[in-house]
Amino acid sequence: MSCSASSGVSSPAPAAADPVHSGGHAQLGVLVAVPQLQQLHRPLHVGEPAAADGEFTWGLQAVRADRSAPTGQGVRVAVLDTGLDVQHPDFAGRDIVTGTFVPGEFHDGHGHGTHVTGTSCGPRTSQAGPGYGIASQASIYSGKVLGDDGSGSDSGILSGIQWAIANGCSVVSMSLGAPTQPGQPFSAAFERVAQRAMQRGTLIIAAAGNESQRSAGVVAPVGHPAN
Repeated sequence: MSCSASSGVSSPAPAAADPVHSGGHAQLGVLVAVPQLQQLHRPLHVGEPAAADGEFTWGLQAVRADRSAPTGQGVRVAVLDTGLDVQHPDFAGRDIVTGTFVPGEFHDGHGHGTHVTGTSCGPRTSQAGPGYGIASQASIYSGKVLGDDGSGSDSGILSGIQWAIANGCSVVSMSLGAPTQPGQPFSAAFERVAQRAMQRGTLIIAAAGNESQRSAGVVAPVGHPAN
């Protein structure tokens, strides 16, 4: 499944180095090997809402984050995707921890990871336009589990989840997945790591998929690994 999402934050520009802490380069297959380990995942399209006239985007107003006093301060949020542009000016001064679970160095050569990190943890005020981030003061744990082509394997994603749990992240956000067929069973490996996350107080949020076309009466099964 190809990614057609555009970044939810403004175009990158040179900025002073952010306080980024390296989470290390985790090895693939940290968790138990299962038959689905080589299944490819691609980031799901996240449609960018039209910005509302005023201080906040339509998205923030839709979930009423603009009326919420909590900003995520003191909360660790893990975003597992294609990485993060840590030099982006909208993330300047933020507490960012990175980890990579695919071959190569940590960066975001795709853009989808920066986009979804902006949606979940971006600023509520931006020089480039309305505020757009939900948890604008949360600590960001950015795990690169998808390559610059937007694809990755179960092993990298499972390792990223385990990394987030071990680092005490309260939320793990995964806007990625692979299509499933009706009646296809869920992954036992992801079920085990989800149970482990719940026991540690970590909430995992995974995308249901982009295959449905409700206007045409087509409702597809929930994608993997969300199913």
